[in-house]
Amino acid sequence: TLCIMIDKTKKKEFEEKIIDINTRYERFLESIGDGIVVIQNGQKIYANKACKDIFKDKLDTIDFKDDYEKENLEQCHEIDGKKVYVEMSYSQYTKNNENKTIIVIRDITKRKKAQLKLKESQKSYARLIDILPDGICLLDNNLKIDYANQSLLNMVKVSSMSELKNLNIKKLINLTLDEESKFERKMKKVINENKYMLLLEHEIKSYSGENIQVEVNALPFSIDEHKNIMLIIKDLTHKKTSEMAEKELLDRLKTDKIKTEFFANMSH
Repeated sequence: TLCIMIDKTKKKEFEEKIIDINTRYERFLESIGDGIVVIQNGQKIYANKACKDIFKDKLDTIDFKDDYEKENLEQCHEIDGKKVYVEMSYSQYTKNNENKTIIVIRDITKRKKAQLKLKESQKSYARLIDILPDGICLLDNNLKIDYANQSLLNMVKVSSMSELKNLNIKKLINLTLDEESKFERKMKKVINENKYMLLLEHEIKSYSGENIQVEVNALPFSIDEHKNIMLIIKDLTHKKTSEMAEKELLDRLKTDKIKTEFFANMSH
């Protein structure tokens, strides 16, 4: 009998190190907060604890594609009757001549809900500004219109914001040269001194050619650290009409009083 004894100490040590490294690697994957999924040939071969916590009993029903072209993908899933938003990052690697895909899954539900609430708040504020009776517009540093609410569009008889976009406010308010210089000085004061200011009472001409008496107020307004000016344009047409009617009524009452006194004196 010929016995051949092969020293496998090195091989055994190497195998033990491999097992130890794999154990540490698996512990690391299990300890991180993001979900990890490994895909091979369209089949899920590994999912860590965080992934199972995110998807719970729905994990086996989710189709994780291993050939997705985009680097990041947002998905929404119904888990236990609640919407869960996740962001998936894909990366590919080769092991033992086999292509595998690692998907890092991050739960972004809180962030997504905050974004949706912010978007809804912005829509609500936009609707609120649009239903205000006064015209509202935002000007940049060059006094060009960046935004106008629906009331201002109705006031100047235009159908869409695009007709006023980037229009210099001085072209909307017909100012003389002297009035223009005063207007610009006041505007600079609003920005530089951060002051609310009554600019002027003036007449503007709508796109339909109608003259409208307005009161223009200005206040500083910052967007993303850029200084802007908000104009509040109040239509004084009804006020002026009421004042004229009141004046006419007072004049008639005065005339009637004179007539009454005259006829009273005659009767005496």
